[in-house]
Amino acid sequence: MLDKIEKITTESFVSGFIFLISFIGPSTALVYYFKNDVFVNVDISKLLLLSVSFFTPFLLINFSIIMLSSDRPSNNERELFDLTMLSVLISSFVCYLAIFICYLFDFNFERFIYLAIFIEILFLFYNSKIKKI
Repeated sequence: MLDKIEKITTESFVSGFIFLISFIGPSTALVYYFKNDVFVNVDISKLLLLSVSFFTPFLLINFSIIMLSSDRPSNNERELFDLTMLSVLISSFVCYLAIFICYLFDFNFERFIYLAIFIEILFLFYNSKIKKI
């Protein structure tokens, strides 16, 4: 087992850590902000499952947008991994930004959803403008 741990490169460790923090963090913050009692009372495995279920739609939408706007097909594993990491980072940025704005203006969960959709649309518009340049 120690041999397998020694084979982990710094790049793969950092990528995995960023993936975990970006994947679990925004949704956990979302549950903490909007349903603090659930955050405090539920066990960690259910909280992680809830966090993954909140974040996955954002990830799938952004991954689809990035794959569709990519110029070349991704046959390379490395390129596919890079696109996945990019979609994870963009999704976490969208969630964190929407949570931050909800915190500043004391918005409810429904407004969070509208705000996140609006930020996603802005990202899509920005991405299409960048492609034209």
